[in-house]
Amino acid sequence: MPDGRILVDYTPSGRGGSALLISSKLWVSEVGTSGFGGAAWAMVDGEDWLIAGDFNNVELQDDSRGKSALIRGAEERAWRRFSYRTDMVDAYLAAAKTEGGLYTRLAFCGDRFDRARLDRFYLTNRGEWCEAIKTVKHYSDQLLSDHIPIALELQLVQDDDANWKPRSYFKMSNYLVNKPGVLEVLNETWSEHPPFCRSSQKRWELAWGRIKQVLKHKKDKNQLEAREIDDVRREVQDLRRRSETEDLSTDAVEILKSKEAEIRSHKAREAKLWKTRSKDRWLREGETPSKYFYQKLKAKYAREKITVLETTNGDVLTNHKQILQELEDYYRALYTRGRISQQVIQARTDVLQNLTMRISEADDHVLTGIPTPQEVDEVVDGLSPGKSPGFDGITAETLRLCWNFIRADCIDMVQEYWCRGALTEKTRTAVIKLLPKNDQTQLLSNWRPLSLMGLTYKLLAKIMANRVKTLMHKLVDRLQTGFIQGRNIASSLISLKLGHDWAAISDQNAMFL
Repeated sequence: MPDGRILVDYTPSGRGGSALLISSKLWVSEVGTSGFGGAAWAMVDGEDWLIAGDFNNVELQDDSRGKSALIRGAEERAWRRFSYRTDMVDAYLAAAKTEGGLYTRLAFCGDRFDRARLDRFYLTNRGEWCEAIKTVKHYSDQLLSDHIPIALELQLVQDDDANWKPRSYFKMSNYLVNKPGVLEVLNETWSEHPPFCRSSQKRWELAWGRIKQVLKHKKDKNQLEAREIDDVRREVQDLRRRSETEDLSTDAVEILKSKEAEIRSHKAREAKLWKTRSKDRWLREGETPSKYFYQKLKAKYAREKITVLETTNGDVLTNHKQILQELEDYYRALYTRGRISQQVIQARTDVLQNLTMRISEADDHVLTGIPTPQEVDEVVDGLSPGKSPGFDGITAETLRLCWNFIRADCIDMVQEYWCRGALTEKTRTAVIKLLPKNDQTQLLSNWRPLSLMGLTYKLLAKIMANRVKTLMHKLVDRLQTGFIQGRNIASSLISLKLGHDWAAISDQNAMFL
């Protein structure tokens, strides 16, 4: 498959049973069948799951027009626990593009015609699997027994040094979102995402997954436009050469002006894009993206690339796969919490017992109460622009541009997180960005790790920080003058100067610590 596409086909093999066909390129490590509806499942790379099958029941009321019932009782509770634990998502709901009708089972039961979406794909949402979905197709024109075939197409890439995997995470570009007509398309895409998801958190993640798929398509289209602009430049050059030897017609002059305006507009947009990429603060809006900025970006990428790595044992690694494995092992050990001894636990308890400052019940309510819509609005307005996105790829600028049509969903998501008291695995996932401290980049100790968190995590953390900020002046003694809102470290300098003057005037021997 030269274009890197993997087609996963599922065809029912009989009543209550299923068959699963997965390309060997997916490196399937385990395959089996479950007792729930005879569904087949596969575990990919030991952690990402793909399930396909005839589930006999439906999860959503809209998926059935007939006798097919919702999952209920103990079976539903067991399925909910499993889906939350694995962060499982219905591929049909996550896909931005679906083909064929909704229903996969079509049958006459007496004088009644039953329709239901019994045949489904599920994928784990902890990586980019859901966002790798290109199409979910129901072959409505091909009826096998009382079921129709379904197909799931994923967009994957191949790495020579690793297994097949989804593409690296997609970062949203303000350049893309600000293009004419894009915001209207995003609004339409968001309004069409499934309103019947039971979990606001899941609904939020699925909707952004669809938004990212739309933006990926726009990005591919922009690359095509960049190639087309070269043809426009050649047309302009031909018209200018003609104007040197002959008088152009009125139509030709208008075409020349139109083409030149198109090139200027493209250069202005490209300059903004290169400003974002090169992190250059001095690039003026509309300035041509000259060789200087290209070289600056190239140097930035070269500086942050690890080609040689020296391990703690003194071994020198140059192979890409070995370097990645060493990085994973190093940071897994660094970020893994060790076992806390009883002495440390007792010491913490003793310290906490000696604290005299306590918050009141009213203060506790301020800290733990469900966030209000006004709080969420303030946090979104206060997000810093120009920051690198986390694993979800959402930037603060994109969130604010889409705020009119996503606000209600965002508030529901934040409040559900607060009530549930747990974050999904995707929200907890961080991207570790390594920045070089100096030129000795062959040693891992000379790289500074930054954990890039997703925007959902930032929203929740900012709400908590704003609430704690209002109580800090009660909890921290007034002698601590720095880093507390309303206080200034200059107060300590003034106190020190007054103490020095007092010692000099009263002829006292003094020492300041």
